[in-house]
Amino acid sequence: MKKVILMACIMASLMCKAQFNSGVSIGTGTYLKPVAALSFGYHFNNHFLLQTGFSTYTDRSHPAFFNARFGREIIIHPTYSISVTVGSGYQLQSNDHKELNKIVGIGGVELDKYINEDGDLFIEFTQAGKYAMGTIGIKFYIVNR
Repeated sequence: MKKVILMACIMASLMCKAQFNSGVSIGTGTYLKPVAALSFGYHFNNHFLLQTGFSTYTDRSHPAFFNARFGREIIIHPTYSISVTVGSGYQLQSNDHKELNKIVGIGGVELDKYINEDGDLFIEFTQAGKYAMGTIGIKFYIVNR
């Protein structure tokens, strides 16, 4: 099943002339609690991007967020770019008390440092509802433009 999903992402990337990527990051959030994040996305040739992901506080008292965002990449130097994204997410606070879970707006700013054609380093600041997160991570490109 994993191979089928990967092949579908590769075929979509080739047909859309897009670059599929996945990223992993760690950092801190509101109340200085540790945060971990996983993301997947497409960068298109016109610097438009689509991204989906999962961010969570590593303690059990703060929520996790499933999100989908879109945005624009701005090239500021041949090796640096800034991406601004907005979207929506599902804030998962509790499996036992469903009334605590809700849909929230999500916005983010990401600074990317080009390493090579296979990946970037990035710093991202995200606001999800009333929670703010700052992470640093690495992004891997599965299909290069």
